[in-house]
Amino acid sequence: MLSKRCGADYVCMPAPVHHPDGSESLWCYTKPELYYGVLRDALGDFPLQHF
Repeated sequence: MLSKRCGADYVCMPAPVHHPDGSESLWCYTKPELYYGVLRDALGDFPLQHF
């Protein structure tokens, strides 16, 4: 994904985590790495199931 290598200081994009059992965790790729945790605490989980 080109966005992951962009020169922006902040990036946030949907990137669910796929588990070996077939389940999925809602998550986002962010730069800086821990930024999604900050956003999630303030705004809640990204509504990936409705994206």
